[in-house]
Amino acid sequence: QIPAALSLSALKQAQLYIMVSERALFVPGMKTSELIQEQYKSIDFGIKGSEQAMAAYEALAKDEEKTRMWNDLLVIKKQILEQDNKIVALSKERDMLYAAGKDDNSPEVKTIESEAVRETLVSRGVVLKASEMIDALIAKENDYTKTTLLGNVDDGKRVIYLMIVLLIGGFIVGFTASYLAAHSVMKILRAIKVQFKKVVAEVIEGKLSARADAMETNWEFREITDGLNNTLDAVTTPLNVAADYIDKISNGNMPPVITEQYKGDFNIIINNL
Repeated sequence: QIPAALSLSALKQAQLYIMVSERALFVPGMKTSELIQEQYKSIDFGIKGSEQAMAAYEALAKDEEKTRMWNDLLVIKKQILEQDNKIVALSKERDMLYAAGKDDNSPEVKTIESEAVRETLVSRGVVLKASEMIDALIAKENDYTKTTLLGNVDDGKRVIYLMIVLLIGGFIVGFTASYLAAHSVMKILRAIKVQFKKVVAEVIEGKLSARADAMETNWEFREITDGLNNTLDAVTTPLNVAADYIDKISNGNMPPVITEQYKGDFNIIINNL
């Protein structure tokens, strides 16, 4: 199930990346020919990454419920692609007006950019809806991994270390391999990269309490660091409780009954302790 979670996470990040690049096409001060071409490259890069992630998840085995959820997501993904094509087409139509000698004060340019802004807002709504659907699928996939992870505490910890490093590594590679010409966006991405590197280093050292500081991230990107922290909390909190109780029981100590409730298979394991 780890490849499933990684593929879905990569799909979510690719969608957010495309959305940011599309909005950058119409940001004042960033509409030089060079910067616009860089955004087109970034959008193409994100679309290819999205297609690769979708193909990877499509190839994995899924039960009836996950198949239904995936098919629902594919419908939304088709809408996102249609919005991507609209926004890029509007931008290229504006580029032709620039080439013909028009500027931002021209009525034709203003009309196109007004329409483009409306389309980016529509695209944002659809992308955020898709992100919620992806989160639900990831949660479903995680339900299948929890029992295996807790079957053996030591092996489970090694798997979690690997999963966390791969997830964070994927974020780092995705963000560092891409280039957004906007300096403000690059500053945000560099800050996220620094935070993720710090968390990776601490996780490798066995510090499962390591977390990214979401408040240091721009609000538009905050759900990325929040999502990472929520993933860490979801798998480490019950695991640490189980590991602590197994250690106490193995040493002949009978700990008090666990009264806190956990979700799904975690709760079954905790109750068995």
